[in-house]
Amino acid sequence: MDEIRLVYSRFYIPVRQDSIEFCTWKRYNKTNIAPRNQVPGGGPHREREVHKMTDRTLDILKQASVDVEEALAHFSGNSRLYEKFLIKFLQDDCFKRIEGAVKARDSQEMLTASHTLKGVAGNLGFVALMDACAEMVRQLRSNNMEGALEAYPGVKETYETVCAAINSMEGIGG
Repeated sequence: MDEIRLVYSRFYIPVRQDSIEFCTWKRYNKTNIAPRNQVPGGGPHREREVHKMTDRTLDILKQASVDVEEALAHFSGNSRLYEKFLIKFLQDDCFKRIEGAVKARDSQEMLTASHTLKGVAGNLGFVALMDACAEMVRQLRSNNMEGALEAYPGVKETYETVCAAINSMEGIGG
């Protein structure tokens, strides 16, 4: 086979043309997973196990106004990773920070925490929670503390709905 020279840092590495795709890919990706199910030398690579969410899990999330398809797009279709982040959401302290800020009437902390929760909710597909947090953020940015306090029960209700849905999922809480 003809060899070509691949520039890697300041060194030239001679490689066979049929392995150039793997070598250039490996330069940018430090994992041991080869592209297109190939390993160096052209041998077959074991297919990656695909994990799919059960219909029951999807129904539970959709009933809680979760846009699962959009959320999975944020996770490159990896539902196992998405479920891992759903578990992490339950451990997040943003809502507790909002509760504390409401009790203390601390508008700056309320703004920071509700804005953070809005972003997390958006990335995880929690549409109703994101909208409720967005209303609270809008009220706080317009210096309307009373409007933000009126928006808080909606945030609390949707947060509790999402948490209950996650807790009732197979393999997570239910």
